Amino acid sequence: MSKKTTSELRASKSRNEGRAEIGAIAVIAGLVCEVVLAAALRDPTKTFIEEWGPVLANFLIAAGVAAEVWFGRRALGDADALVEDANNTAAFALLTSNNSLADAGSANLKAAQAEVRAAEAREETERLRLRTAELEVELARLRAPRSMSPETFATFVATMKKHPYQPYGGIFGAADDAAALWAQIDRGLRDASWNFVGATFKPSGMKIRETAPGVMVWHSFSAQFGLKRAAEVLASALLAAGITSKASGSEDVSDNAILIEIGPKI
Repeated sequence: MSKKTTSELRASKSRNEGRAEIGAIAVIAGLVCEVVLAAALRDPTKTFIEEWGPVLANFLIAAGVAAEVWFGRRALGDADALVEDANNTAAFALLTSNNSLADAGSANLKAAQAEVRAAEAREETERLRLRTAELEVELARLRAPRSMSPETFATFVATMKKHPYQPYGGIFGAADDAAALWAQIDRGLRDASWNFVGATFKPSGMKIRETAPGVMVWHSFSAQFGLKRAAEVLASALLAAGITSKASGSEDVSDNAILIEIGPKI
């Protein structure tokens, strides 16, 4: 048996209520007929109670049936109204709950998005902090005078001793640490048995040659291979000691010596 729809149930309920009312009307009509017949066929030998007692009882029964049908239908209508009100209340509560859940979900989403932005901000702050620390270290390095520590100086001398007796000279500018750096390099090369041929102070603005930042180790393009090799080793040893250095050829340098030129730090 198929399940009835809500509209079909409502229609069936209305039909049954109508039939119940017809039954009640039939009971009342039967009672009226009984009263009419009792009055028309009255037996003079019977007392009033004997004659009308049954009629009165039937009337009360009919009135009770009619009242039951009438008030039962009203009670049923009130029950339907209560059910509908309860359904509306439940629907409103469900809608409110859904709205609350939607609001809670939206709030949770916004909170999650805010947390993501906060995490990104923290990550960017950490990156900037590390970069700032790196720049501070670099700035401190640039501000500090160029110099070899005792350990790096000893390593520098040991390396240059592998190429002894090389002739060299020096030229340095007016940078704050140029003279001190030249003195340290000169002392290291003397300790490594290199042959000093002279040093020249270059005043600021005097362009003997274009000097790159750091220490330039010059050799002649036509110098012997051993001299060129010694210049490259010297530049590499200074670089290993933390001093920016580079070896290069020049037409202005003697074929018989290496020229060490102390340029600016930057």
